[in-house]
Order: sequence, then C-alpha cells, then structure tokens
Amino acid sequence: MNFWRFDTDNPTLGAMIEGQNDPLLVTLSIVIACFAGVTVLALADRITAAREAATRAWWITGGAVAMACGMWSMHFTGMLAFELPGHDHGGYDAGLTLLSLFPAVIGSMVALHFIADASTRGWRLQLGSLLLASGIGAMHYTGMEAMRMPGLRYDFGLFVLSIAIAHVLAIAALSIRARLRAMRIMPENAVSYFAGPVVGLSIAGMHYTAMAAAQFHHVGDGTSHGTFLSDGSMAASIGMFAGVILLLSLLATWIDRQVGFQRLLQLERMAHTDALTGLPNRVMLDNQLETALHQNRCNDHGFALFYFDLNKFKPINDTYGHAAGDLILREFATRLQNCLRQNDLAARVGGDEFVALCRDMRDPESAARMAERILKALEKPVKLNRIELPLSVSIGISLYPADGDSAKGLKDKADDAMYRAKTGGLGYCFAGNHLNRSLEDYQRTSKAIMEAMEASDIQVLYQPEVDLATGNIRSLEALVRCPSNNSVTASEFISLTDSNGLSTQLSSLVLQAVCRQARAWLDDNIDFGKVAVNVSPAQFSHPEFARQTKSILQQFSLPAERLELEVSHKDLQNNKADQLLQLVQLRDLGVSLTLDRVEDLSLERISELPFQRLKIGRELIAQSATALNAVAKIRAIAALANALNLDLSCSGIETEAQKDLLLDAGCHSAQGYYFYIPTSADIIASLINSDQSTEVDWKAS
Repeated sequence: MNFWRFDTDNPTLGAMIEGQNDPLLVTLSIVIACFAGVTVLALADRITAAREAATRAWWITGGAVAMACGMWSMHFTGMLAFELPGHDHGGYDAGLTLLSLFPAVIGSMVALHFIADASTRGWRLQLGSLLLASGIGAMHYTGMEAMRMPGLRYDFGLFVLSIAIAHVLAIAALSIRARLRAMRIMPENAVSYFAGPVVGLSIAGMHYTAMAAAQFHHVGDGTSHGTFLSDGSMAASIGMFAGVILLLSLLATWIDRQVGFQRLLQLERMAHTDALTGLPNRVMLDNQLETALHQNRCNDHGFALFYFDLNKFKPINDTYGHAAGDLILREFATRLQNCLRQNDLAARVGGDEFVALCRDMRDPESAARMAERILKALEKPVKLNRIELPLSVSIGISLYPADGDSAKGLKDKADDAMYRAKTGGLGYCFAGNHLNRSLEDYQRTSKAIMEAMEASDIQVLYQPEVDLATGNIRSLEALVRCPSNNSVTASEFISLTDSNGLSTQLSSLVLQAVCRQARAWLDDNIDFGKVAVNVSPAQFSHPEFARQTKSILQQFSLPAERLELEVSHKDLQNNKADQLLQLVQLRDLGVSLTLDRVEDLSLERISELPFQRLKIGRELIAQSATALNAVAKIRAIAALANALNLDLSCSGIETEAQKDLLLDAGCHSAQGYYFYIPTSADIIASLINSDQSTEVDWKAS
C-alpha cells in the first residue's frame, strides 16, 4: 500500500528503530483514560436527565470537550511513555497537536448525542460506539502526525485492529451502562463507575494497539520545520489543561446532581406536606399509620388516633373571608403540634379536618388527658386585626388494638366518634361505648378535683414510718387524697391534677396544710419527728421553689428540720444545673431531702446528689419475695447508704418476712400496711401519745 504511511517498502526508509515504554507513565495514561470514561458517562447521565433542548446542548458540548481532553491527555501521556533511542529530545508540531483535539471533540459530541438516550439499544448503540471509536482514532493518528518523525509507518492490519478494538470496547462499555441502568440494582451514579473504566480501556486499547502498528525508520537527519513543542512543555500544558477540564466537568456534574437531588427532596416534601399548614398530608399519615400498625403488632405498645373537625369554620370563612379561614387553620396546626409529643404525628387530611397519631398510648385515660390538653390550648381566641375569632374542635378518638387492627377501621371509628362529639356538643368522644362510660367517670372525677382545688378543700392523710429495730414511730409521710371519691388512688389523683395543670397548685396547698398541721402538733407537744411531703415535678422545676418553701415555713413558724421533702428519681434524669441548685438551697435551708425510688437511679449518680436519705420503692420490696436479684439490689443500696452515711428507708412493707429482710440488709426505717395504714391527723396524734399504740383503733379509720 503506497499511500499515506503504509508504504513500508519505500527504499528511502532506513533501519527500524525499536522503542520502549515507561511502565509508570503507561499506567498513568490508562488511569487518565478511565477517569475520562467515568466523566463522560456521568455527563451522559446529566444529558439524559435534562428535559430542555438548550440544557441538553450545553451538557453535550461540555461533555464532548471533557471527553476529548481526556483522550488528548491520555494520548500524549502515552506518547511521553514511549522512548526511541537517539530521539530523546523529540518534539511535536504545535498546529497539528492542537488540531488533534478537534476530531476527538466532534466524535465525542456526536457519540454523546446518541448514547445519552436512557435506553440506548440497537443501531443507536452501534452508531454511538462507532463514532466514539472514530473520534479516538482520528485524534490519535492526527497526534502521531504531529511528531517530527518522517520515518513513521504503520502496519495496516494493526491499524484497522486498533479502530476495531476501540469500537468493540466502546460497545461493551455502553452495553454495560444500558444493562445496569435497566436492572436498577445500583444507584444511577454508581453505573458510571462500572462502565466508565471500560470506556477508558477502549481509549487505551486503541492507543497501544496503534502504537504496536507504528514502525519508526531512520530517514536522513530527521529534521522537520515549523513551530514545535518540546516533550516537557507539551506534557505540562496538555496535562494541566486536560486535568482542569476533567475536574471542572466532574464538579459540574456533582453540583448538578446535588441540585437535582435537592429538587427531588423538595418535590417529595411537597407530595407529603400540606402547603397551607406545613403539616404532613393524608399520604404521609397513611404511610405512618401503616408503619405504626406493623410495629405495634410486634411490640404491643398500642397507639391512639385523634380525628379533629373545626367547629363553626364555614361561617367564619364565609363571614371574614378566606384569609381568616387560613389563619384559623394555621393557628390550629401550630397549637396542635405544640400539644403533641415528639414522636407523635399531626396531619391535615382535607378542609378543616386534621388527624393526630399518638404512639405508645393505649389506655383511654392517657388519650383523654391528651384531648383535654388540646382543648385547653384552644381556649385563647385567634386575633385577626381587631377581631377575635373563636377556635374550637370536636375530637373523635380510636385506640389500637381495642377499636380495630386496620388503618381504615381505626380512621372510620375515630371519624364516627368525632361526629358524635360534634352532635352531642362534647369536646371529645371515644369510639367504644365502654370507653365513653370510663370517660364519664374520669370527667366527673376531674370536675370534683377542680372544684376541691378551687375551694382549697383537700384531704391529707399521714402514714407513720417506724424504726425497724424498735418498732417506734420516727416520722410521718403526708399523702393527699381526693375528697369526693375515695376510690381514686393517690397516684391517679396526682395524675389527674397534673393533666388539668393543677399539680403545682396542689403541691403548694399540701405543703401549706402539712406545715400548718405540724405546727399544731408541736404546739400540743406531740413529737412526730419529721413529716415528709412529696414534691411534684412541676413544683421542683420552679426556680422559686426553695424561696417559696422558706416562706411557708416562716408563715407557720415551723423549724426547717421538721420538714422532709421527697424528690422522685424521675425528676433528676436530666441532671439540670438549676435543679441541683434547688436541692442545695433547700439543704442549706435545713430541710431534709429524700431521694425516692433510689433503685431506679444509677448507684454512681447517688453520691453526686445532696440527699440525706434514700428510699426504696414498694415495687422492689414486693419483688424481693421471689427474685434473688431484687434482694441483692436491696443489699447493695443498703451498703452504699451506710458507706455514704445516709439514712435508708423503705416503703410498701406488707409482711413480716419483708421486714426481717430489710432489717438484716441494714435498712433503718420503713413504712407500709404491715405497720400502719394512712390515717387522719387526729389518730396520728393518739398513736404517738399512746404507750400502747396497737390498742388504738387506727385501722377502723
């Protein structure tokens, strides 16, 4: 073949020169090629995602330039790796070197146009890979022409093979990309990391096959004319330029992907969020409800579903306009969210209807307290300019699993209960009739407690605490009771006052009543020792509690050492600095401090707190009859109390065996039905004054 550089039999050609490759630079060139392949496929993904023609055109142009720069950089890095004896200071024609970039750009641009289709198949795949291979080949052989080597010739068979290798590997890369995208077994961006290196291998494979086809001969002095680039300057220029282009392309791809990801997140939020209130919509509620059903079939914690309908919303909307209606909806959404707990979900399901999913709530009392908290939060009207708009709702409540085990069933029952509440003029109504009967009892009790609190009419009973060694009464504990319903336990009574926001007021009334009674006992020369009062969480968290306690003591002229305050372990879990300051102030005041239910607090934590006495709860005492670990825990607490020089007491003693166990463990005092039941102040006085307290008919009280 006597055309271009295939005339290997030309008599002007001298002896062949055998070259060799630098392994390090060869490796670097292959890495550059793979990097270019990943970049171009990542850019192809952005082209696929683009919807506007102008955007696609920009991505295709940028992708073609990046791909061409990658090929260009790989080619000349590979050429730098090739060394010819006697040609150590070769160079390249500047014009042809620059010109070699353009076929790569054109080939890459046309190829990207075809391969950017999301489902590249058939002739598009073949044509795209052929154009890519042609661009690689044209760039390579144009770059070879830039060398100052008049004796350069090619083996025609290897020349054709180099183009074929580029074509075949390009088909393989694009087929892998198409198959992985169709299978959806990995993220979209990960596909480029698998198929991109194959594109790089097609570039490198073509280059090194073409280099194998190249034959270098001595021809005269080998001198050529023109503007030349030395190996060093060519390497630095091309490497820097191509590297910057590739990095900028990857950066642009990453930024665009992140922007697209944020756009998808925004669309997803819009699909699951109510635009007016910002609450989740019906779709999100249904998803969360199904999740709650699945979780509770496993853990059996239960949950409550609240269905809300705004009262008189249509008249307000019609009278004052949509702006007023929107304000009412937004304000209700805000107040509802403020009432719910962190793991609860509030949603707007349409119009003026809302739903709340309250997890870990299966008993009607807890649901009723939540409903009352919400109703109380709506008492304040909504202000619209100078107008005050009423805000009220009717609430229907269904409970899982009592009222059903399907999302539709629970929603339908809560909806029916809401309409019954609206029709009957009730604030809220339960789905089950038996729960509504419980609700009536609950509401009657709550009403009686509120009336008693308003009239400062509370009943305080006292339970003696005895010395385990002697059996003598050494102190008392004050226990509050519901004056109108003796069937309500102390814990229920405290819970009801807390749900009605009266716990602080109740605690203050109890403290005053106890200090008044203690002063009366002292005036009658009755030595009761100390009297203990339980402190509510709200009272203990009040920043002025220590000062208020001091004021009450001064009001009744009661010595501080006669008062004992019991603080539950639950109030100390957060380890707040202001609570610790309260304890220190009360201790400095002279008041005795007792840590109740000490077994629920870590033993290491106890030594850090300023308590003078520890108290073991009735639950651990009850477990001691059957559980060896409970006995071991009691002994450990007793040993710790003795080591810290703290007094130790126990509550809930009901048997002689329990008394003997505590005495043997080193406990100092105890209270419980085994010794005395809670009784009135008058009988307590008789018990203390009597030398034979068992003859007093205290049980009859």
